[in-house]
Amino acid sequence: MGLKLSFPRWAKISLAAIVILLAVFIPLASAFPDGLEKVAEELGVVEGEPIWNAPIPDYFINIGGDWAGTLIAGLIGVAITAALTIAVSILYVKFKKHS
Repeated sequence: MGLKLSFPRWAKISLAAIVILLAVFIPLASAFPDGLEKVAEELGVVEGEPIWNAPIPDYFINIGGDWAGTLIAGLIGVAITAALTIAVSILYVKFKKHS
């Protein structure tokens, strides 16, 4: 018998709220560097070669302009986080039943 996934109403409402908040607040995101990046620029610290290439660098995907690209990157991030959380929860429940 397989594991049946069901999501409570609060989880569905939370996901919808996240999507709406992303859509509303993405246009308000600052295009300027954060504090650490600003200090590094002021001190003349040169950015070296990256150790690894991020799958979604700077939270942006080059699809449909700045707003849409940032929204899609945010949604992908939320989806990956949710999937990992669900996977870990399923594993926890399975191992807890066997112990």
